[in-house]
Amino acid sequence: MRIDPDTQRKLIDLAAVDTSLNQLRHQRARVPALAIIATAKDALHASASKLIQSQTAQKDLGREMSRLESDIEAVRNRQQRNSDRMSSGAIGAKD
Repeated sequence: MRIDPDTQRKLIDLAAVDTSLNQLRHQRARVPALAIIATAKDALHASASKLIQSQTAQKDLGREMSRLESDIEAVRNRQQRNSDRMSSGAIGAKD
């Protein structure tokens, strides 16, 4: 099978373009700035993840603190109520 010389030239040109593209891809992969950018992106993602974890922990602790403060307030109110009852003599001997 014979291929038309014009088609052969086009195939050779296409092969040259393909080779050039592969060389450029290889060169781009070796650019030091891209490695630095990739490292910085990884560090940014890690920092963002740590920030989210810290914010979540802070919110959890805030809710726990509110709950404990509410419990403490209830105990203080009960203590004050019992103290008032004792002072007024409203508590019997059994209480």
